[in-house]
Amino acid sequence: MTHHAKLDRWLQLGVHCDGLMDTYFVAKKEAYEKSELACIRSSTSQLVDLDIHSIPGSLIAREHLHFDVRYLFSADILAPLRISMESRAVGWIRLADLELVIMDESALRLRSAISQLKSQK
Repeated sequence: MTHHAKLDRWLQLGVHCDGLMDTYFVAKKEAYEKSELACIRSSTSQLVDLDIHSIPGSLIAREHLHFDVRYLFSADILAPLRISMESRAVGWIRLADLELVIMDESALRLRSAISQLKSQK
């Protein structure tokens, strides 16, 4: 997960699609760019979760809806992580420990979706 500098909270890795229609491609590409991991594996190419939430207005943009189109990837937990300019920190957070850093309902729902996927394998 990344500690987002502007929003000052922990979030899953993500970015805007900026006009690209292939959300799976964008998600994987941005996971590489935001974490600088050398190897990210696809757990599934199917959508894991969709979250729609409001982003507060700022001097730059009005309040708007944000769509989190979520996929599941895996990587080597021992691989070094690097912090992007948009983050204060990047780190692994165990699903069981998620409430220690984030109480956001959508992140907890995402944990449930990931747990369901793992139990199907």
